[in-house]
Amino acid sequence: MKIFYLLIPVFSLLLIGCSSTYKVTDFPSKAKFYADFNKSASNKTLKIKLSSDSSYTYSGAEIVNDTLYCINNENEIINKIILLSDIKEIKYSGSNFTKGSILLKDGESFEADEININNDTVSFSYINSINILNCSISINRVKEISYKNHWMGIPGGLIPGFICGLGGGFLIGDTIPTDRAHLDKYLAIVYGPILGVIIGSVWGWLNGRIYTYKFNP
Repeated sequence: MKIFYLLIPVFSLLLIGCSSTYKVTDFPSKAKFYADFNKSASNKTLKIKLSSDSSYTYSGAEIVNDTLYCINNENEIINKIILLSDIKEIKYSGSNFTKGSILLKDGESFEADEININNDTVSFSYINSINILNCSISINRVKEISYKNHWMGIPGGLIPGFICGLGGGFLIGDTIPTDRAHLDKYLAIVYGPILGVIIGSVWGWLNGRIYTYKFNP
């Protein structure tokens, strides 16, 4: 029986780290497959594997007319000067009066650095994130594209974690001498699944759920 309890955690750990795979044949048409990919992979860190088995990582991609356009996010520092009368509020970051949030009267806001108030103007710098088109690849050269969703990995770790903790709880409970109070056994069985859920959820988030689109399998 103890071996059975030991095998439960071992096999449950194998379930952590689920994945989903989509192929062109799973959709009514190639256009539907491309549309689903464009919607799902938007703003995701993508691993693109070509037919030559070479791999590349990009911040995003989009398929248009059988062409894959690869995008990377890049940050640029912009210096700005505005009138003090146009500012609604400045929230400084603690005691640091050179950094903070600047809210304008028209609703625009900035996470500002190097804030400097001079008479009737305010100068500061902020980081602007822009998308840069890095490459365009014929979809015929793409083998598969995958991305990881950390939050969707939690359910895949929670359930195996519960089963693993339950098996571990029974296993620990069986090692407790019979002449001791039965409460110790019950506590092991109760707290085992709780600890398993916590550990499994964290492990599932770290590993994430991998989504793979196969273009030319």
